[in-house]
Amino acid sequence: MTNVVDYSRSPSGFEDDLEIAANIYSLICALEALEQAYIAGHTELAEYEEECLNLLSLCKIIEDAKGHIFQEFSKEYSVKCPLALMRLDKGIPASLERRPGSVRPRNEKYLLFELSEHFITLVDALKLGCKLVEEVGCPDMENKNKQLFPLIHQLIGCLRCIQLQHTTSAEYPLMSPVLNKLEGWHLKMEKMAAHDKLEEADIRQLAMDTEAAYGSFKTFLRKQS
Repeated sequence: MTNVVDYSRSPSGFEDDLEIAANIYSLICALEALEQAYIAGHTELAEYEEECLNLLSLCKIIEDAKGHIFQEFSKEYSVKCPLALMRLDKGIPASLERRPGSVRPRNEKYLLFELSEHFITLVDALKLGCKLVEEVGCPDMENKNKQLFPLIHQLIGCLRCIQLQHTTSAEYPLMSPVLNKLEGWHLKMEKMAAHDKLEEADIRQLAMDTEAAYGSFKTFLRKQS
């Protein structure tokens, strides 16, 4: 029997956004079911990893906007999904975490996955015509993905973490020129006012630089495997 959660009795404000509450409940239950299926051997490894990464990516979007929201939600509504909460804490599928020869999986595997996610989000935002540097006072997820500076700031932050781990790699210098261009865009937008918008020429150039950097990053990943 499926549990029914009464969001209207929430003392923590979930009743103010029932759609978000429903999404949280749906995601955490889906992740719990996937973990149980993996443990029981009822799912293929490739299918498990793909679905788990997809769910973790969606959960991370919500977590970025409202930190620790899944733990708070589970505690408040007594949602029993311990496997899902553990997987959220680990940040990567169990198969990657326990794979032989994997060193510091959360610090490496997950960072690479996260960087790829940031690239895709920025590319999509540019394709949708996003021009706004940053809209102050609009922390919700919908507006967050319409602002360029927060998107490129997250990408650069993740990129810097990876740089610290891979600067000794023979292939890493191949990434440097195009990635340095993104650093330049980050510095440029950092100096702009929040309400500023990029010109059309800048948008096109940023899109080209982002696509080039993403392509270089994927080439780097292939050579690492």
